Amino acid sequence: MSPIGISRDERSEKITRYIQDRWSAAYRRFCNPSAGSLLTSELTQCPRRLGYKCLMTEKDTPEENAHDFGDSHFAKKKWVSVLASGKELELLEADFELADCNYNLVGRLDAVIRTEDGPSGVLIKIVGSDAYDRVCRDNVPRRDVVEMMTNLWLAEMNHGYLIYEWEDVSGVFTIFHVEKHKGIVASVAEKCRKITSHKLTGTIPERPKPKPFTECNVCEFSRRCWGKNFNSDEQSQQQTTEECLDGQESTQDGGEREQQEESTNES
Repeated sequence: MSPIGISRDERSEKITRYIQDRWSAAYRRFCNPSAGSLLTSELTQCPRRLGYKCLMTEKDTPEENAHDFGDSHFAKKKWVSVLASGKELELLEADFELADCNYNLVGRLDAVIRTEDGPSGVLIKIVGSDAYDRVCRDNVPRRDVVEMMTNLWLAEMNHGYLIYEWEDVSGVFTIFHVEKHKGIVASVAEKCRKITSHKLTGTIPERPKPKPFTECNVCEFSRRCWGKNFNSDEQSQQQTTEECLDGQESTQDGGEREQQEESTNES
């Protein structure tokens, strides 16, 4: 029995129906404010997959692809509060949104701080045990490196910081200093230019590799791309999305950075 003064009555049911009717569209607008644009966090994905996304409208965007506004979102808010609490670092901006219409590209920095190098971008990643163990061994995901480099480029900054926090234990973290790499930025710009050109003509980029392509097993457009006879490899299906997209590649030395540039520019 509900407490006195509280009930699910005709009024609450009316509001419920109103929200339910509008939930999907409103949720997509909130989590995907840039439908049809390239996101810096997705630039290592297959060009064909990104091409499909660029041709989608707001109402076409799958709800499961929405950005995460769950626990990690609030954990990032905690980090912004920490960065703003000291005197040695000056918090200049939080949730700094970025965009470039020429490349149909949007991104976001969780914070901008003033350091000895001037304004520097901050990107915060809340990760599980396995991912945290990998980054602690300097095995930073390629996807995160490209995202950070691109965000620095859009923000016209040369320095940034990637913060990884272990999601299981608050306060356990590691930080990487990031310097903008001209080669990676150039390959990102070229990839975006090609995909945007396809968008303007209403076409989709060619598949960069023959089947089977690992990313196809986690791609939301795999059946549309390959047709109804698409069958993903059972073993590959067991891989997580993170493994498929990141490849668990290290970014320790210059040679590996060159591999990142090449993979970013696949077309």
